[in-house]
Amino acid sequence: MDSVPWSTESSHGNIGLDFNKEFIQACETDESGNIVGFKRFDLPNQSKNSRGQHEILEKVKEIVSWARSAGKDIAYEDLDFIKTKSAVLKASSRKGKDYNRMVHSLNYSQYKEGLQRRCFKEGVTAVAVNPAYTSKNAKPYCRERKMNIHSGAAWLIAQRARGFRS
Repeated sequence: MDSVPWSTESSHGNIGLDFNKEFIQACETDESGNIVGFKRFDLPNQSKNSRGQHEILEKVKEIVSWARSAGKDIAYEDLDFIKTKSAVLKASSRKGKDYNRMVHSLNYSQYKEGLQRRCFKEGVTAVAVNPAYTSKNAKPYCRERKMNIHSGAAWLIAQRARGFRS
């Protein structure tokens, strides 16, 4: 498949994505890492297989189109659920069962593959970043800037892609 020439640059800022069960939270930053704005892409049909997969691909298409028009790279979490899924396989507590259900219902691989393919097709750079403690490290910034934890995590993902430590 032929791709278009690369049309984004990290020097313009980037868009950080925080993937969650029912939505994708996005944070747009400028060249200095300051917040430009947030967008939330709802995924209400994630429990339904074919509808949920199509929905993810449609949202990814919107996100990549937005990044291309803004001329910004995309930063996303490089999540790996193989160890997590095997660790919570025998959840005995109610909280463990809820977490187990959430982890197994996430369609992250579809999201990641769709994002990488669409970025390649549209000429948008996609950068995978370490997702460790994004929500936990975002808490102080969230209180200070009056934003929710998912917005803070998306912002930290964008910051990490630019090389800032958090």
